[in-house]
Amino acid sequence: MEVAQGVKHPQPSHRVQSGHDGRTRIEDARIVEGTHVEGTGSPGSSDAVPTVLLSGRPSQPADREPTVVLSTLTRVNHIDTTARRQASVAGSGATAVQHRTIGAATPGRLRTNLPGELVRRYQPLYDLKVYGGQADLVRCIRRSDGADVVVKLYKSAAQLDREVLSRLYRADPRHVVRLLEHGETEGEPWEVQEFCRNGNLAEYRLQQGGRLRPALCLAALQQLTDAIAHVHGLGITHRDLKPANILVRDVHPQLDLVLTDFGVAADQVSTVLMQTVAASWPWAAPEVHTKGQVARPIDWWALGAIMHQLASGRHLLAGTDGTMPSDKEQRAIIVDGRYTTEAIEDRRWRNLVDGLLAYQPADRWGETQVRDWLAGHDPPVVRTVPLASLRRVSDQRPVGYVINGHRVANGRELVAALRSDWDEIARHLGGEIDQQLAAWLRGIPEGAGALRAMQLEDSVGARWVRLQGALDPQAPLDYRGRGLDRRSLDATIRAAQRWRPGASGQVAVAHDWLMHARYERALRAAAAVLEGGDAERLARADQALHRWWLQTYEVWGRFGAG
Repeated sequence: MEVAQGVKHPQPSHRVQSGHDGRTRIEDARIVEGTHVEGTGSPGSSDAVPTVLLSGRPSQPADREPTVVLSTLTRVNHIDTTARRQASVAGSGATAVQHRTIGAATPGRLRTNLPGELVRRYQPLYDLKVYGGQADLVRCIRRSDGADVVVKLYKSAAQLDREVLSRLYRADPRHVVRLLEHGETEGEPWEVQEFCRNGNLAEYRLQQGGRLRPALCLAALQQLTDAIAHVHGLGITHRDLKPANILVRDVHPQLDLVLTDFGVAADQVSTVLMQTVAASWPWAAPEVHTKGQVARPIDWWALGAIMHQLASGRHLLAGTDGTMPSDKEQRAIIVDGRYTTEAIEDRRWRNLVDGLLAYQPADRWGETQVRDWLAGHDPPVVRTVPLASLRRVSDQRPVGYVINGHRVANGRELVAALRSDWDEIARHLGGEIDQQLAAWLRGIPEGAGALRAMQLEDSVGARWVRLQGALDPQAPLDYRGRGLDRRSLDATIRAAQRWRPGASGQVAVAHDWLMHARYERALRAAAAVLEGGDAERLARADQALHRWWLQTYEVWGRFGAG
């Protein structure tokens, strides 16, 4: 095994970035259990490939299995990488260690194997639980001097923007968590970071009684302003700024805060459209929810939400009892501009937060205004008011429904918003149809008919086909990213006919698509929607697909038995 030697900082030798949603959170070090990573089987084992690929039969209900299968087909490298790491510690040859409590961290299980080169220099203690899924974090002791460190292992090198990581390696450690070393082992990047025993800002706020006194709020504001300005100067937008991603390096003699978890950071010189919105919704600016925009103003909006919580003791979107609304309502509140800063009693502090939380990026405070405020001045503020109050009554649209951060006002807009996001389709149409969606459908033309048609079907896929037919009958039907027209079906069938056990690429994807279409009876649903010859052809295709599946299952059963 060839192992690249680690690179000492500050000399950056290669570029770095974080995955789309690789949010590693140091604050989770206090959770006893380590992270369970999905798909941990070895490449040749039965748990490395979903049952549907082995037997042709989904092993879970149709409203859940399809997403798992499709994502697994596109994450073979990720599974292999994770599998190598999740081998038992006992078999890894690593030195056995005794778990112990150090600072703010509570030991959990050690499930992640470090590359041999790192084990020789760092004694692993336990995993730090993370939720982003793009990296594993291991609490370690540096063998040479006993220093507390965290080793971060990225799971998918292909998802990393190495230019961003290269810039982060050059960041000033006064503002960003100190990166001690970085390198690659067999193409898998890793980093060694300092361990901040005082936890993160979310934990520190709770330790202070839920809110910070004015002097501490001021110290936090000064340090975070410096840190945000610094990373912006490197051409980086953090994109997931929140208390959990701000580490407390020290509290004496003064509060010392540093930024971490640039797992979703993107190279940002100008505004771009996010391919995947990965920021944590309660801390994300309105333009992230509505347009997927990533630019420097979103970090300043997040700072406003952070300062609101530090000064008032509760989140911007929380009720008076501190309870947060549902995820859907959180996004709707931000999209509609229905958030308020009334919980902040001090006028100057409220002006600061209002300036940072301005709805329009052009009106929002940035580094210049915050530094003016810190100097005792009062820059002009554009206070956010609900968008509905800005419209004339005659111009107000009907009450809409929020899909993935976008408010839709009619059936065609609903179908268009769902069409490109199968996860959203499954979330709203799987199991019992979302009650909020059902109530909204009853209030729009053709909505009640669409609801009745969907209730005739049991699977997500068939319900989705029925919904399209009822609300947007002029548009071509699609299912799982493929058209249900004759041309598309012929191409899919031709590709699937080349399928053999172990097949990959487009052949495997086509085979998998047909398996799901059969299981969810998507073609039968399409036949019910259409009329004339197309309906008859789809009905026959559904029957043929079912026979083909039975033959495939029989052949594979013999192959497996033999």
